[in-house]
Amino acid sequence: MKEFKSKLAQYMIAAINEKRNNGYSYQEEERAIKDFDTFIIKNNLDTGEITRELIMKYGIQRPSESNNSRQYRLIRINSIARYMNSLGINAYISHNFGTREKPIPYLPSKEQLHTFFIFADNVKIKETPYKRFLLEYSIIFRLYYCCGLRRSEALHLKIDDVDLNQGTLTIVNSKRNKSRIVYMDESVRQLCIKYNQSITAKYHHEPYFFPGQKATMPLSKEIIGIHFRFYWEQSQPQYIGKRPTVQSLRHCFITYKIDEWQASEVDVDSMIPYLSKYVGHSNIQQTYYYYHSLDARSLAVRNLVNESNDAIPEVIKYEE
Repeated sequence: MKEFKSKLAQYMIAAINEKRNNGYSYQEEERAIKDFDTFIIKNNLDTGEITRELIMKYGIQRPSESNNSRQYRLIRINSIARYMNSLGINAYISHNFGTREKPIPYLPSKEQLHTFFIFADNVKIKETPYKRFLLEYSIIFRLYYCCGLRRSEALHLKIDDVDLNQGTLTIVNSKRNKSRIVYMDESVRQLCIKYNQSITAKYHHEPYFFPGQKATMPLSKEIIGIHFRFYWEQSQPQYIGKRPTVQSLRHCFITYKIDEWQASEVDVDSMIPYLSKYVGHSNIQQTYYYYHSLDARSLAVRNLVNESNDAIPEVIKYEE
């Protein structure tokens, strides 16, 4: 753990430990809390309290910082204030983060994805203890692209949630505490069977289908993000422009599925409710948003959205 030097250090450490004891990796959050700790010391604001005035000063948007980054920076340090409040110590919690930006995601082409997965399947590593992770990453990325899973949904799959005979994944208490069944494509099921034979069988006494470095814990979201970026950069060395993220794979699943229906003259309007349930959206407008957010999408689907009386909801930049 990083070294904290302000008078809030004991609460920072305790808040981080509490989250980690509950199964969270909390690596990005720890970095954000360290940044807050440094800010307090550097600006002579080390009173041992979290006041509204302190948060207002810390919340000033930085020159190279987007509005979303500023929001996440503030959200991450709220955990300290919540922990202090739980001890009966008055600490200010910021709730007003301003309007969220709705960035247009970059969706890799099918050709780029093909190159990406070839690279993912052929990465080599010398350190024997870490070789199993390469196979885990390869399967997890396919679950995002082929099944439209959220990032955390794949990582928190437990062995009992994966039925390789039926080819189903049980997503337990994901968004809004809702569960659902996701059917795998046959090719993905076969990959999972091979993975299970070579990896999971060795960890059958552990809970997670994709065990992390500590086998009793899942892989972290941060690690998946880091390796996705690495795989993308290595597999697309000539590419210049906006980069996709792990979440782009889920977005690709939804978008390319609708494209496929359009090309096959399938009634998209009648199929969207099924797709919406499959990916775990609470309403079909969230699913339409994924498609509608890209300027290159078809006029027919955009018209379906425009004809609806419901407003298209905002989708947070990182949908976990």
